[in-house]
Amino acid sequence: QHTFHIMKSVFLKHDSALRNLFKQYASYDKALEPLGLHGKLEEKSWIKFMTEHSVIPELASRVEVVEIFRAGRKGTKNLDGEVVDSTGHGIQINAKNKKHRMMEKYAGFGDFLIMLSAIAMKVFTGGKWDKKFPRVEDKGRLLLFWMDQ
Repeated sequence: QHTFHIMKSVFLKHDSALRNLFKQYASYDKALEPLGLHGKLEEKSWIKFMTEHSVIPELASRVEVVEIFRAGRKGTKNLDGEVVDSTGHGIQINAKNKKHRMMEKYAGFGDFLIMLSAIAMKVFTGGKWDKKFPRVEDKGRLLLFWMDQ
């Protein structure tokens, strides 16, 4: 089972707080509304979020955080290599379609959760982490605890 689906139960317990965090960093540019991108997260906002919550540089590098954004955003390959939208459904990308090109630069709330799960798995996997926190859910809780400090 995809790690995100396992970690989703942890995120659901903190849904309200995570949605509020997402809204703090999402773009609310009215010009993006016709494209369905109003209230989405841009890469620079993701980096700011990760920095302000001490993920960068304490747990992951800026490069790693950017790679995770680019892998987890809407309309691109997910962490399993499938082209999906933020709900996990497969989509067809049309390079000539302006909306699809713009989608590559923004992440919705579902994408945000996928990216958080990817960060948790990246930074809390291996060596001492796997011994103390072997379950995927533990890694998600650990990231939320870290960001709350």
